[in-house]
Amino acid sequence: MAPITSPHASTPRVLHVSNLTRNAITIALRALLPTSSSPSSARVVALGGLLLSASSSPDKVDTEPLFPDESELVVPAKSLRTLAHSKLGAKSLQVALFPSDDEFSPRDSAEQDSSALRLPHRGQVINLKWGRWGPRSRLLKRSAEDKWLVYQSRLSKHAHLLTIVDRFPISLWMSLVPDEARLCSLYLPGTHQSLAFYGGPISTCQSRSHPLTASLENGCRFLDFRFKLTEESTLVAFHGIQNQVTTAIKAFDILYAFIQRHPTETIIVSVKQENRARGFANVLMDLLDQRANLWYTNDRWPTMGEARGRLVLFCRFDFNHEKGLHPIRWPHNLNTPFLTPISDPFPPLEATYQPTAVIQDWYSIGSFLKIPEKTRLVMTVFHYRNQPIDDKRSKSPERRRSSHSSSTPEPPTLNYLPPGHHDALTRISFLSASSLFTAFPSIVAKGFGLGPSNWLGFQGVNARVLDQMLRRGLEDDWKSPTGESMGMIWLVDFWEAPLGLIELMVAWNGL
Repeated sequence: MAPITSPHASTPRVLHVSNLTRNAITIALRALLPTSSSPSSARVVALGGLLLSASSSPDKVDTEPLFPDESELVVPAKSLRTLAHSKLGAKSLQVALFPSDDEFSPRDSAEQDSSALRLPHRGQVINLKWGRWGPRSRLLKRSAEDKWLVYQSRLSKHAHLLTIVDRFPISLWMSLVPDEARLCSLYLPGTHQSLAFYGGPISTCQSRSHPLTASLENGCRFLDFRFKLTEESTLVAFHGIQNQVTTAIKAFDILYAFIQRHPTETIIVSVKQENRARGFANVLMDLLDQRANLWYTNDRWPTMGEARGRLVLFCRFDFNHEKGLHPIRWPHNLNTPFLTPISDPFPPLEATYQPTAVIQDWYSIGSFLKIPEKTRLVMTVFHYRNQPIDDKRSKSPERRRSSHSSSTPEPPTLNYLPPGHHDALTRISFLSASSLFTAFPSIVAKGFGLGPSNWLGFQGVNARVLDQMLRRGLEDDWKSPTGESMGMIWLVDFWEAPLGLIELMVAWNGL
């Protein structure tokens, strides 16, 4: 087997480390050096942090130094510089991760046997896959004992991106958020049409194999409930004309049980009226009053300390109660982001309000062929730009080359943001969309094709957004007028696909 090429070799494979990697490990490269005639014997250069070796066979290691000077092996944790080069013929790259405070020293060469490496007891070993096939970005296989989540992204034929984030208790992730942080400053994954489990491909937006409780246990903290008021004065979940069977009482009981099991958490509950029956608000408020101690119903964004162990009401219906967060306007199927205040639904006529949210909710896209355009719109809100990108300039050869040398290419969007978006406190963006017969919700979310990730076919919005988030790292650092971070709420169909999407959204909080 040919040895790993040096950085000066032609067309090497390049591995980048994302600037999302923070406080988890000291990033460094460890080269395996042959120390005897035996191809399986090797010495480890002890530098700490990240170990990389290339091998096309699991029982053979044949490597040479990647850099002539060992001091060049250490790479800063947030660097976007080239981290490693592997030989073109390697089928995989073995990566060993371990805490930087662990002692990791090579055995004396005289004592070496057929084992190439001796890892610390807390080490985590993964295998990166080379090649042009497969999803562009994915969460690599993990076990319950792993300390880190590791994502791999293919930037080009010869360049890959490695993103490493601290693993956190996903069902209790808000326990890591300080009490003084406001909800509007957090990155909150959520589900669109959270109760739409029935109705075939036209109406189903969530998998029955991943029920409401599962979405909460896996990190979702914004729910989209849509109810109709029946003639029996009962609130029942609907998706358009499709009855979703679940009543508001049953849905709320699930939330009460979760929040009482996890008192460090909070859930924003958006309630939308699906018909025009009178008395909707009164019936809903009567239900909430039965467990008033578990609801936050003020008309301002709470802090985590105020919201822990409670449900936060988000109202998408007309009513004369000064309760809950209330978006003043919500245009129908707008294919650009819009601004709206979220405040008192009936302000004095003389009052002037600054917009407090940027919202993207283009839901009827016409065809699955618009999935790339929908993704660009989602990423417009995720990554603000004052000016639209010039399409011709973005396609120049020079720009293409620069995007391969960095893990943060130009945001792929031509959409304008509304004037005044800098005044917003938070952003709300729907990854969901559909169109009758030409783009079912499952197709828009998950795509279609062959393989577990539909890699041979047409990727859905969820996988495309995961890929773009990984490529951009932590560049999304906008501040609100108050100086705090500008948060973001994602609403997703089929939140479980692809693996790692919700965890990555939560990781943006810098936990």
